[in-house]
Amino acid sequence: MNYYKMRLMIPEPVKNVIRELSYLPMFSDWSSAVSYYRINHANPDKPLPPAIDLRIRQLKHRPIRIRAHSTDARVVFSTFVHRFHLPPKGVIRDAPTLILDLGSNIGCTIAHLACLYPQASVVGVELDDENAGLCRRNISPWKDRCQVIEGAVWAEDGEVQYERREGCEDGFAAGAELPENGELRTAKAISLNTLIAEICSPDQFIDYVKMDIEGAEREVLRRNTEWAARVRSIKIELHGNYSKEDCIADLQRLGFNAWADNNHALCAVGVRELLA
Repeated sequence: MNYYKMRLMIPEPVKNVIRELSYLPMFSDWSSAVSYYRINHANPDKPLPPAIDLRIRQLKHRPIRIRAHSTDARVVFSTFVHRFHLPPKGVIRDAPTLILDLGSNIGCTIAHLACLYPQASVVGVELDDENAGLCRRNISPWKDRCQVIEGAVWAEDGEVQYERREGCEDGFAAGAELPENGELRTAKAISLNTLIAEICSPDQFIDYVKMDIEGAEREVLRRNTEWAARVRSIKIELHGNYSKEDCIADLQRLGFNAWADNNHALCAVGVRELLA
């Protein structure tokens, strides 16, 4: 039985207790754990500072800065407890040299990948300028081999719009036309053909791509897909009405061996055997 199916069988009160206990191993010190607890259980009588630094055990005790009134705490939990951004065992090479993190948010996943693969350069792309600014701060300990590019991963170069709303910082999606409750912003659109041409030499391959681009994945996998031949392995988080079956079919069409990820109900994995 996979992890996702097991979670569905656990009663919600039990899940809450497990979730609370699972916070503790993430942190390097008690102060970070207490700060994280306070953010998740905000007390109106005890105002929080706008941002808090948390020392993370899996980052070799380096800090991650998060905003108090945002989804940043949820991103920390997802990154260092669920670890859905990581490839399944055996997918990535033992010593990758280049990784793309598409949808980097505040930099937790870039930092984690940099720690796990110390020989790799990690290039992130993040749609929102405020997220990207915090991301740069959080990945600064690895600035010699990590960077974040501000923009939206898209099927073609140009500009896209997105709605920026407080409380949705981990889910901004390109392609919005009219804002519902937030502010309509414009971001640079970057195709993967352009991105890879800018960061790679002509004979270089991408060892691993983590793609979490909030609904743009279908278009990126179906239009202007020459980039795919330069990728050894990829993991995609799916959104909207783009099914795992459709994503797997698209990956296979692009030359990957593809399958559904057992540890995440909405992820698909592809590996290009000929380049492994």
